[in-house]
Amino acid sequence: MNGILKAGAMIALAVLCCGFLPGCGERSAERKIRSEAKSYIKEKYGFSPEITGFEFRHVGEMELNSHKKDAGYVTMTHDGREFKAYISPKDPDVNCDNFMQKDVDDRLAAYFREQLDCQDIAVETTYGSFIRCGVPADIRSYEELFAGCDNICIYVSAYALDREKVSALDVSKLGKTTEVTLVECHSASDLQDEKLWEKAAVWRHDNGGGEYGAMFHAYYYFHDGEAEIIEK
Repeated sequence: MNGILKAGAMIALAVLCCGFLPGCGERSAERKIRSEAKSYIKEKYGFSPEITGFEFRHVGEMELNSHKKDAGYVTMTHDGREFKAYISPKDPDVNCDNFMQKDVDDRLAAYFREQLDCQDIAVETTYGSFIRCGVPADIRSYEELFAGCDNICIYVSAYALDREKVSALDVSKLGKTTEVTLVECHSASDLQDEKLWEKAAVWRHDNGGGEYGAMFHAYYYFHDGEAEIIEK
């Protein structure tokens, strides 16, 4: 009887350990990724961020090893700015962050305001990998971004454009592979529409008509020396 009880206790202990070990492994992996994220930012920008959030990058979800996590997304703040980093301890060459995103968008907005002589301008960008606007450790400035990143897309929304200024716009200065989409909205308030670019895509598909026919006056797409123009 004692042998049966001992065997049962051993089995229960084994089951309990199996339940705890994956959790312990995840906590250890999370601590490592968090620590490497802070070191990565400190080395790249020279400041120590505050970590406010974390999420594993799940791998092998359809396989038996779905509990393994080899990288993560770390949300951080510094001087009131929130940003993210993607950190992979096993493959640090793919580490990236989007701390620069606001600086890049602000500088592009200033550039287009000057080039188009228009103050009602809003800019959004996408580039990089793993996270939106995520750039690697060797890209630390606006100039390095446009010299070293080949998948930059710039979305510019404006109100009351001068079309002669649009015709003179030289987007080649923003990189040969950079894509620039510019729309002229019917009103300045439209620039704040959270679904503006979704609606602009529908307006483009409908060739300036359809459901959002009254929302836009013009649509311009520039890429690799070519331009697509829809004007009303």
